[in-house]
Amino acid sequence: MAIYCDLHMFKHLLHKVKRILNFVKSDISMPPPLSALNKTLRMTREARVLTLEQLAEKTELDLSTISRLEREPRDARGSSLVKLSDALEVSVAFLLGREDHDLDFAVALRRQALRRFLANSAYDDQQRRDFEQLCFLDSAPNSVRGWQDLTENVTFLQTQRHGI
Repeated sequence: MAIYCDLHMFKHLLHKVKRILNFVKSDISMPPPLSALNKTLRMTREARVLTLEQLAEKTELDLSTISRLEREPRDARGSSLVKLSDALEVSVAFLLGREDHDLDFAVALRRQALRRFLANSAYDDQQRRDFEQLCFLDSAPNSVRGWQDLTENVTFLQTQRHGI
């Protein structure tokens, strides 16, 4: 009889412990996974060697806003995305993971900067394709300024070579 009573109490106690554990488990919420924006924003900022403070200054956004956008899955305001994309020399679509996500990150950043550069340049289609191919080289520029410098140097060398 004593063994039956102990076994019954043990089962009852085990049942209560399971209920408590299930309650605690359901009360602990796992944070949602990071979005493409969270990951891409942080990786791009770091690749551009910018601190949160520097990016906040360049964009005129609050530092805490940028920090939250890097850490927490949330929707960003369109105006904030435009400011961030301009400061980081990438498209909004890139920040949202909708453009160049199939490329190596370094190649994608070079391509993003090239697209920004070409948007204000008068190159023909063949020249644009040649520039696109350069993006796959590690030595290719990864900023708009870098692409400007490269083309100015090439122009200078061509001028010197042809004696113009």
